[in-house]
Amino acid sequence: MNVHELRDVITARFGAAGDADALNVTLVSFGYRNGIPANSDLVLDVRFCPIRTSSKVSSRIPHGSEVSDWVLGRPQTQEFLERLESLLAFLLPQYKAEGKSYLTVSLGCTGGRHRSVALAEELSKRLTDKHRARVKVTHATWPRPDARADAQSRLRRISLTVITPFSTHSSAMARITPRLSPGSGAGHPGWPARPR
Repeated sequence: MNVHELRDVITARFGAAGDADALNVTLVSFGYRNGIPANSDLVLDVRFCPIRTSSKVSSRIPHGSEVSDWVLGRPQTQEFLERLESLLAFLLPQYKAEGKSYLTVSLGCTGGRHRSVALAEELSKRLTDKHRARVKVTHATWPRPDARADAQSRLRRISLTVITPFSTHSSAMARITPRLSPGSGAGHPGWPARPR
């Protein structure tokens, strides 16, 4: 007996859960620079959507802001949302019929703070209003502080103990701190050059 047959037996014996049996959709916005969320069922790359590059605009919060309005006002963004909504309108009943209880759709852009956030929020409204889906929106990157700056500060604190032949003594040890930019050192491109 496989998992699906077991589910059918349990449902037949104890009854269906009714509305609790509905498919729960989670929309996750994320930044590719921080990696794809591990629990994603569907991953969509929205980096093709245009974004303003002005530093004044790019630092703003996207909810209901000028950034969100600008991203959602582009024709290619609207066409993408219509096609994605149509795809999900087809897929949601199929997944539910298969017995799936949860579906995680991840939308990713470069930093995960503007395009993916605006699209996840808009898609949530569309799925809730038109398709009466149970939707939860999660932002993996936003509104956290810039993860790149955190990673760089952690990387600066990392130090490795490496045995290097500075003298004729085989037990000579040196502390080498990796740099963020590639160096000309031997062994690893991020290490500083070995003293001679």
